[in-house]
Amino acid sequence: MKKTLPINEDSYIRTYTHHGYLFSIASTDDKVCHSENDAVADISVKNYDQWSWETQNDQLKYHIGKEGNITFFTNRWNIGMNMAFWRECHQFDEIELSINKQLYSNKWSSITLFITDSNTGDMLNLNSYDISLGNFASDGVFYSTETNIHNRIMPNQQKPLTLKLSKNDKDIYIEYSNKDEYSGKILIKQLENEYTSCRIGFAINLGNSMLYEWTFSNYIQIQYNKDKIMPIDFMFNPHKNWSVYTHNLLLDYIKKSETEIVNSGINLLEYTKKQIDKNRYVEIVLNDNIHTNKSDKDGAFFHQNLIYGYDDEQQCLHMLYYNFGRTEAVQMTYSDFLSDRNKMQNRNFYVIQYNPCYEHYFLLPKRLLQLYKEYRDEENISYYEPQYEIGYIIGLGCIKHFCTPEGLKHLLSDVRISHLLYERSICNRDRIQYLLAKNIIDLDTYNKITQILEEESKILFLTRSNVVKKLVAGYISETQIQDNLNRVLELELQFLDIIISSLEEYTDN
Repeated sequence: MKKTLPINEDSYIRTYTHHGYLFSIASTDDKVCHSENDAVADISVKNYDQWSWETQNDQLKYHIGKEGNITFFTNRWNIGMNMAFWRECHQFDEIELSINKQLYSNKWSSITLFITDSNTGDMLNLNSYDISLGNFASDGVFYSTETNIHNRIMPNQQKPLTLKLSKNDKDIYIEYSNKDEYSGKILIKQLENEYTSCRIGFAINLGNSMLYEWTFSNYIQIQYNKDKIMPIDFMFNPHKNWSVYTHNLLLDYIKKSETEIVNSGINLLEYTKKQIDKNRYVEIVLNDNIHTNKSDKDGAFFHQNLIYGYDDEQQCLHMLYYNFGRTEAVQMTYSDFLSDRNKMQNRNFYVIQYNPCYEHYFLLPKRLLQLYKEYRDEENISYYEPQYEIGYIIGLGCIKHFCTPEGLKHLLSDVRISHLLYERSICNRDRIQYLLAKNIIDLDTYNKITQILEEESKILFLTRSNVVKKLVAGYISETQIQDNLNRVLELELQFLDIIISSLEEYTDN
């Protein structure tokens, strides 16, 4: 037996904490397109070449091949992947298409056939169609009429999936079938009036990825506490750390102690494999020295690992671990997993399942404005928890602290600090690209901010490299690092002035 769950080895958010594993699960290729011009959908429309089509397009590129085969391609952030094709609907008419590929979506997104009034305005609005039959990417096939909406008739099945919408002078029918020979035909409307002018067509409506909407709505605020095992990290709700796990918009967590598992009569390996069989990932503290072939003479190096598969033939588990802040895929033999080198008291297993909330999650400029102001003012309102009241430095106060002699000493002693500051600058840079694509900021603002963030990210990349050199070689010019951090503080203030002013202007309008 063997099974491997989807995983993204090159996680977008790279930290030494759970955020990297979160994105390794939530941003796999079956859920998100990572590169421009990846195919998000592939369909075949019967008799497509026999008709002249009108279209309405948002930001979706496409290619029309032979025999009505149409391939649609993503953009950088999976934004506005919507398009509609239609023509005049005759008294006796039909439209049929086969779906060969469709990007997963955790939003109400679909590939849809429709019949609607000739006066329909926004043809990209699924709710504007009088009659529709569509495959909703994560839920299956639904049909809707003016009085009876969102009727599920078939669960999400393997592709290819064929849908057909037909009309005669009296009735409208839908038909559906898939690779597993699951099929049916339903009369969904009896026409009472004489023929009136209407449209028939199909629409691709994959919308925005909730992953990016959620990501760029967070990962702004940071906290620092020198007395914690993990001194610096992003903040977002609900808070999670290595001891207290809950759920978020994308993942569900279950916490089980090793003692609970053993007392239930199952060994740790079998428990882990059973979770994988249930499409659940397992996060557990393991000895990373095993991955790097180091001895334990100076002590074991225990850190979080994410298990995403197993192979009984090879006698190994597939997992990710953190290698200098980046997630790296490795294998660990069953014998090493159960060995004394991996023994640790009071250890917990965190069982993780991809289970996105079925809701439309939108990036709100007002929320961004609030978070950037809190970051600037060193406040923690949006992410308030009592644990942050004592010993924590919030937001811009972290950068200010690292510009002091004491703070510089902390930064030079722990590469994780400069690593997170660098990753945050990259996330800010990408967030600005996202805001431009959504027309929340203008091109002039984008260019000004990009220039600032490019300089900041270069400085922080150099700072991280210098910290590594100091930890390895034992010497580096602290004066240079101090000067660089002072410049980062200047750039942060410039960036905050521009982004806050721009968001204030947008929200006021």
